[in-house]
Amino acid sequence: MATAADTSTTPAVGPAFALLGTVQTALVFTLTSLTVPLPRIGREFSLGRDDLALLSAAYGLAFSGLLTLGSDTTSLAATAVAFAIVALLHTRIKQRTHPSRELSP
Repeated sequence: MATAADTSTTPAVGPAFALLGTVQTALVFTLTSLTVPLPRIGREFSLGRDDLALLSAAYGLAFSGLLTLGSDTTSLAATAVAFAIVALLHTRIKQRTHPSRELSP
């Protein structure tokens, strides 16, 4: 059973999921809105259907790659915070179980 003390050390994931959902919604919107000017882009640059499909896929892959890079960066930051919390807790527990030992800086 979780207590109030347990939830204070748990990072809030709600804002992160809200941001992720917003970015994914933007991705879907931009990929969908790209299909509107595709015929004109094809006429302007003399592109065939296969080239237009490649253009649409390349745009989606580039945007998705940036999304993946951002989520990886966020994961690394969250891992660093979690490590710091665990190290701090370990130090505090060690001080309580062995109060005569001084921790050197």
